Amino acid sequence: MARGVSKIERLPEEARALIGSLLKNGRTLDEIMAKLAELAIPDEDMPSRSGLGRWAKQYAAIADEMRRQEMISKALVAQYGEAGDSRTARMNISMAQGLLTRLMFTEDGQHATLDAKEAMFLANAISSLASASKADTDREMKIRAQAEKKAKEEAAKAVEQVGKRAGLTADLLDKLRAGVFGKDAV
Repeated sequence: MARGVSKIERLPEEARALIGSLLKNGRTLDEIMAKLAELAIPDEDMPSRSGLGRWAKQYAAIADEMRRQEMISKALVAQYGEAGDSRTARMNISMAQGLLTRLMFTEDGQHATLDAKEAMFLANAISSLASASKADTDREMKIRAQAEKKAKEEAAKAVEQVGKRAGLTADLLDKLRAGVFGKDAV
């Protein structure tokens, strides 16, 4: 069965951002309710204190999970070393996939039932992960191509320097570069 949309989720983005900010700063539910009252939200749209408490509990659980994932990421980097953006991107993609998988189950381990909006969110998240993975792969290939090009250029320069010191002619050096590095190196 699909979960209903809470009154807090129906509030304007600014109000939800305010609630998140106040929770982050350790404000009490009563203080948050007072701030919401200042926003002149119509009574029928105003969340109850208990509804705010449930939402705050979910917010805290998500924040705790994000902190836990960040600690895991830092521990992995500390254990395996800083391997650049590529490894970090792959770890982030993997963690996001794990979180999405956890969303597919209820607290009692049953498969979650999603409404159309939740299913679309999940599909978009999966699509974003696939795009991020492709972008990471493309970036990695570009970095490798650049590194290969730089290595060839440095090697060609070294061959030329050693060849000149050894008294090789320009024609022989060109043939040597072409034979070792291909036609484009001439």
